[in-house]
Amino acid sequence: MTTKNAGIETDILGRTTVSGVFACGDNLGGPAQLVLAAAAGSQAGMGVIHELVQEEFQEKKHLYEKRCSVVSDFPFC
Repeated sequence: MTTKNAGIETDILGRTTVSGVFACGDNLGGPAQLVLAAAAGSQAGMGVIHELVQEEFQEKKHLYEKRCSVVSDFPFC
């Protein structure tokens, strides 16, 4: 994990360089206004949801691929 301005460096969704670790609010660079910390928490929450959805998709990817081979005219295959 790297630091930036005495805080933890993250992307827009609060993801750090360590897989599965998120940061938000005051961890990003010191005390902030409540509304900014709440917004950062909301963004990190979206990041967590995104990671969980991607993880579930990867676990069930074989089911989607099997469906696509059965339905040849499926528009997304």
